[in-house]
Amino acid sequence: MNATSAVYNKRCIHPPAPPLRKPLYLDGTHLRSIALEGPALKVEDDLGRYRFYPLARLSRIVLRGSMQCSTEVLQALLSAGLSLTIISKDGEALGWLASAEPLLISTLQQRLEEAEGLGLLQQALEDWRLSRLRLMILRHVVPYLPGTHPADLRARTMRSRANSLIYRRSGLDWRKVTRRFRPLLQSLALQRLQEAGVDARWLGADAARPNMTRLFVQLLEWVLWGAALRRRKLTAPESWSGEISFFEAQREVLDQEMQALLADMEHNLQDAIFHLRSQA
Repeated sequence: MNATSAVYNKRCIHPPAPPLRKPLYLDGTHLRSIALEGPALKVEDDLGRYRFYPLARLSRIVLRGSMQCSTEVLQALLSAGLSLTIISKDGEALGWLASAEPLLISTLQQRLEEAEGLGLLQQALEDWRLSRLRLMILRHVVPYLPGTHPADLRARTMRSRANSLIYRRSGLDWRKVTRRFRPLLQSLALQRLQEAGVDARWLGADAARPNMTRLFVQLLEWVLWGAALRRRKLTAPESWSGEISFFEAQREVLDQEMQALLADMEHNLQDAIFHLRSQA
């Protein structure tokens, strides 16, 4: 059973977002308020015009800057199983809102709790992170860096080499550009982890537990490095809408990698649990 195969929690009537659902990006620079009207969000721009976004068609929401928003809206998002990521005008992640209850009862969440109870979670996750980091670098970066030795795939080294190549081609420090995409990656990871049944304690809300959102952001970031390396001439996004356009162009690959990583994490934890118990 993979990470998304699970029995839905009866407390939540909203299953994971189907492919037709899309993220909603709201820029407070040009918007005045967001309200609830029936089963839809009613967004007013600074000219007093309205647009409506049915909750059933949304997968997550990212809000940049500030705008008026009532608790009624926040409650509706939580009831619909939608996360809200808030970022500053400068593109820094300020925080997120997500349901405290898992959207479903999943085997991934069960494996996390079981591994934690056995005292092997921290080491198992670190071993998994390092192996997946190597795989992501091999898949998305190494093909564009001729002469890379398989024995030297350290993240810092590969990031430096990739950045040097991008700088020679386009004059861009891609390390600085990539930081601006992290809130968008966080929003995607948060959504997919929720859909996989991981509860808020593991998404960064509990400092005593591993921050799964941050872990997946670190891995997914390599997809964006690969996208930059594929382009012979690269220009830095000059606006938030430009950043979103670049990010959305990679969303299919990001989604595929996220789902594969979730399933792989579950299998890895299951193997670690089995190995420990077989030695008892």
